[in-house]
Amino acid sequence: MDGRDWEYVFYLLRDIFKKDKKRIFCMLIKAIMGVINPYISIVLLGKLTDGIINKETYCSMIYYIVVAVILKYICTIAEARAQEWFEQKLDYTKDIEARSMNEKAMDLNYEHIENVDVVNLRYQSMSKSFYGIAGWGLLNVQLLIEGFASIIITICIIVPLVIENNPFYGLIGSRWSAVCLIIIIVLLTITNYKFGIYYTQKAKKLLDGLNNNYNKRQYYLDKYLNIEFQKDVRINNWEELMDDEIKSLFLQIKKTEYKHGNIYVKRQIISGVISATSNFLVYFFSGARAYVGMISMGSVITYASSIMHFSRKMMTFAATLGNMKSVALFAKDYYRFMTLENRQF
Repeated sequence: MDGRDWEYVFYLLRDIFKKDKKRIFCMLIKAIMGVINPYISIVLLGKLTDGIINKETYCSMIYYIVVAVILKYICTIAEARAQEWFEQKLDYTKDIEARSMNEKAMDLNYEHIENVDVVNLRYQSMSKSFYGIAGWGLLNVQLLIEGFASIIITICIIVPLVIENNPFYGLIGSRWSAVCLIIIIVLLTITNYKFGIYYTQKAKKLLDGLNNNYNKRQYYLDKYLNIEFQKDVRINNWEELMDDEIKSLFLQIKKTEYKHGNIYVKRQIISGVISATSNFLVYFFSGARAYVGMISMGSVITYASSIMHFSRKMMTFAATLGNMKSVALFAKDYYRFMTLENRQF
């Protein structure tokens, strides 16, 4: 993602914000509450574990549980309400986008209307997903916000793990080993991001190559809804010719979409391997520090669970950055279409 890519994404978000501010606010609330919620359970589990080991009073244990339940209740209600509003808006996001593009099309020069490239620009952004490029972009921005919020919360939780330093335990006791662990996880995340960008560009190239095929498919589907056309096909004995043409068209689409599916599978395998590696390193490091007595069992649970949750979110964050490249490419098509020169009277 370069600066120009983000400009197209911001143009898309600004366009959404102008049409419906509530969608943006609901998305922000849903993302933030969704991130905070699991960390409440993580911290509570660590506190309860230490409480049991240290034989704390029942009042202290109940206090931890009550506070956690109240916080989770607030987060869950806020997240559920925001999700309900967000998805209600999302259901007709593509309709809003289509209406805007139709209004723009009605105001274009005739040379643009008859230009195949212009038609493809309009089709590419509209056909990206069930929610259109605007809705798909919002969903990916939500994942980015969740990843960023997860980074901030995890850093706050693991600060003691990084600050603590005990040379007596050698490499395990050194704060630099914790710093190195974080650096390795970040590097693995960046690697995942690079693979995400690579496979996203390959997928976008494949889908762009299908634009003419999709247009032809829609053309034939529309034509066959016309009774007069069906009569012409029968009268002129075009059945075999049309069948061959349509079968060939659908076969090309099927082959390309199969390749697109393979790209997605490869990307998921690489992401899974990187995630598993990060989890192993976190468990090994936390377990080693607990074994030598540097941290409590509750701290092991809190730190390991936090970093693993952070790792999963970062993998999603990295994969989403790869998706954002695709969002930017389709947002560019949307931008180019919406900024075409208006017709002159």
